[in-house]
Amino acid sequence: MKSFVCAARPFRWSTAIATRRMPLVSPPVRDDDAGLAALLDRSKLVYLCLHGYAGDDTLYGGDGGVPALSVLTILKADLTGAVVVLAGCWGQGPVAEAFMASGAACVVGDTDV
Repeated sequence: MKSFVCAARPFRWSTAIATRRMPLVSPPVRDDDAGLAALLDRSKLVYLCLHGYAGDDTLYGGDGGVPALSVLTILKADLTGAVVVLAGCWGQGPVAEAFMASGAACVVGDTDV
């Protein structure tokens, strides 16, 4: 099963333990990296431990300042039937909606309320 696992640098080890996969780490992974959408495309499991902010269309790596994954990149991917876990901040709003628009079966995230 193809998966896409990405974490902010401080959360790389906890993400690896949770998913049993070494994640892509941001930084150095950035949203503008060529091929990021292709890595995401057709994944059946997407697990992200990145920083987010209410109403924002981007998830961030590092200490919250490096754009790691945006709505525009998510919408380029075919995620039909994928299970998406947003294990970082703000698992609702534009990012979750973009995953659903790309075909995800479900998005699991928090509200940070």
